Amino acid sequence: PDYYKWTTPVEHQLFAASIQPLAKSVPARPQANQKKAAARKAVQNPKNTGLEVDYHWTNAVPFYARAMVLAGPTLWFAGPPSLVNEAEAFQNPNDSAVQARLQEQNDSFDGKRGALLWSVSAADGKKLSESRLESPPVFDGMIAVNGRLYLSSADGKITCMSGRAESRNR
Repeated sequence: PDYYKWTTPVEHQLFAASIQPLAKSVPARPQANQKKAAARKAVQNPKNTGLEVDYHWTNAVPFYARAMVLAGPTLWFAGPPSLVNEAEAFQNPNDSAVQARLQEQNDSFDGKRGALLWSVSAADGKKLSESRLESPPVFDGMIAVNGRLYLSSADGKITCMSGRAESRNR
């Protein structure tokens, strides 16, 4: 949220926000001779909309969320790990160690490095559990039904989890 002004080029955030933005006080309308300058400023600063997002909580996460589902008070999400320090890669793109890490990240996207599955409280964002998966989920490949979490993974398997992260392949 808030455009991640002082972060690395890629930062993964999970957050909860109100559906309706909050109204905030808007400065008085500019006079006719100030309208062009105000218009330029509004384009340069898109946040000056008179509205702001009401973030309830926000958390950094160490992976790319490919699948997410809300099951009652619990939010489940899973995806391949983020392995690259983007700021370092941007500063040293030709460094052999950076190139090797970028290849690892590419392998991660291709499902060769497994994945992470997290559950968090939808109320406050606190992490409830973390599990390693052999393969990342396909895009939007998770559903919660009757107290069970079903995950369709990139390796062609469907995993059913119930209870305390008990799992079996079907």
